[in-house]
Amino acid sequence: MKSAIFSLLLLVSFLTYAQNPLSYYVGDYSWKYTVVTPPGKAKGLIVFIPGFTETSESFLDDVTIHEIGYKYGLTTLVMPFGSKLFADKEAIQMLNEALTKVMSDHDIPKNKVVFGGLSVGGSIALRYAEFCKNYAQDYPANPQGIFLIDSPVDLSMMYQTYSNQLNSSEANSSMNHALQYKNLLERDLKGSPDINPQNYRDYSPFTLNDADGGNIKVLKNTAIRSYHGMDFMQHLYDHQLGFMSLHSTVASEMIAQLMRMGNTEAELILTRCDHDVEIEDASNVFRSIDELDLLIWILNQLDIPVNSTINNSNTGK
Repeated sequence: MKSAIFSLLLLVSFLTYAQNPLSYYVGDYSWKYTVVTPPGKAKGLIVFIPGFTETSESFLDDVTIHEIGYKYGLTTLVMPFGSKLFADKEAIQMLNEALTKVMSDHDIPKNKVVFGGLSVGGSIALRYAEFCKNYAQDYPANPQGIFLIDSPVDLSMMYQTYSNQLNSSEANSSMNHALQYKNLLERDLKGSPDINPQNYRDYSPFTLNDADGGNIKVLKNTAIRSYHGMDFMQHLYDHQLGFMSLHSTVASEMIAQLMRMGNTEAELILTRCDHDVEIEDASNVFRSIDELDLLIWILNQLDIPVNSTINNSNTGK
């Protein structure tokens, strides 16, 4: 009897432990990532990159997709990149290290991976996916889908938006963010797009002014979802920014380019936030997303059967 009780307590302890986020370090302990994984062999992997300066903890506290994914046997890897605005060599190396370890530890096949990201985290995820597709032999994953949450996909257009924002006569809290982002782009890409256009092309997942869309062409056969808020009037009247300043506008051009290449799984999805938000708060776009629908999309990309179990899940929203 005691043995049975001990075994039961051990099982409960194991399941509780498995549900708790586990943190690991890469890059000589300079970068931390967090893993939420079910017991046993995982059926697939969601790799998510949070937004600018966001932590794994704040992201996991704010969403439920990792909880729903857990119920369906999916491991979630959350990899923040602090104040990085794009996928530089360090970010790529850290992602390679983290994915290699997690996929090995949980026996996840190379083609059972989906990438996602919030704001600039989505831009990093998208560019990393392009490297995975373009240099498949050198990268640990072959992503079957990528989802973006209010992400800027063209660094030149991103720079122009922040420049226009700083030229606005309307002073507001977003001005400090615009100045910070503009300065970071100039520092890390060695100047403005006028001074160093090639760097902006190289690091951008998509280039609006390139006839073929730039780097995005390698994803012509990959499922992509780009979620954006319907906040044009707020941009116009609160920030004096036109339609081209919206991340959704440039993303729509990217999706259209992929469609012209024959990609039938490239989607632009507009959501409506429940309350007024600052221009940078992409987290509010995520809160307006149907996470259960997103999880079903992820399962479909990974060829994991969707049955009534998931439809009856409680998302906690």
